[in-house]
Amino acid sequence: MEKGRSKSGIRKNYRDYLRVTCSHSLILFLLGLIAVIYFNAVEASKDVYESIGMTLLISDDIPENQLEETAAEWENFETVNSVEIISKEKAAESIKSTFGTDALDVIGYNPMQRMVDITLTADFARKGNIELLKEQLEGYSFVQKIHYKEDILDSIRSNLKNLYLLSLVIMAIFFFVFISLMQSTIQNSLDRKQALIKNMRLVGASNSFIRKPFMSEAFWIGFIGSTASLIMLGIFVGVVQQKLYATIEYGVITDRIVLILTIYAIGIGLSLITTRAKLNAFMRVNENEVYF
Repeated sequence: MEKGRSKSGIRKNYRDYLRVTCSHSLILFLLGLIAVIYFNAVEASKDVYESIGMTLLISDDIPENQLEETAAEWENFETVNSVEIISKEKAAESIKSTFGTDALDVIGYNPMQRMVDITLTADFARKGNIELLKEQLEGYSFVQKIHYKEDILDSIRSNLKNLYLLSLVIMAIFFFVFISLMQSTIQNSLDRKQALIKNMRLVGASNSFIRKPFMSEAFWIGFIGSTASLIMLGIFVGVVQQKLYATIEYGVITDRIVLILTIYAIGIGLSLITTRAKLNAFMRVNENEVYF
């Protein structure tokens, strides 16, 4: 009879730990997935930032060779990704290809101005310091006007900010769910072991000695859950890339290492912290109040 109860308790204990470990790994997997989505959004925004540049309308007064020298000077700016001089003839060809070959024939001459297209580095465009570069370029006397798509840049920055805030909210919800699951599992374990803990305290066992097996269990729950979540994340990314023929970014190599270490830190750290807090609350209960 006692053996049957013992085996039933062990099976129940294993089921509880299996449940919390699976829930743990699923929550960490979702956290990792949010991070991967954010990395991809940042990478996609980088391409957009670099495709949006500034168009400078150039006066006819400056000789071609001087314009080329100045353009080479601009290309050496740390904030500039590339510089392209567009001649009047090339601009006219672009108009013809867009509106038809007769578009300029009606006018009878080429009204286009020389232009310079400047694309910016993603970091510079992301930080929103384009006005500083614009003021610097406007200091050149032959630059008549500067155009750039400020509304698109503002929209990208706003969307990234909203995505970041949404990620924080979702992560906070997952943290709450994770802590609740851990507390529930620890409480169930303590309820089954109250008599054992009381006897250990009666014979003089220290609180640290009593905590040790619980902390060990918490560590392995965190470690196994974190490892399982990373495996699931790797499989998910691989399947998506294979099925959609798309490249999913984890960020640069340092971002990947940080992601892995962060998932382990969250998984193991929160598991240990939650377990210790619950145990400390239990230990503060007077031993005469511990019931069988």
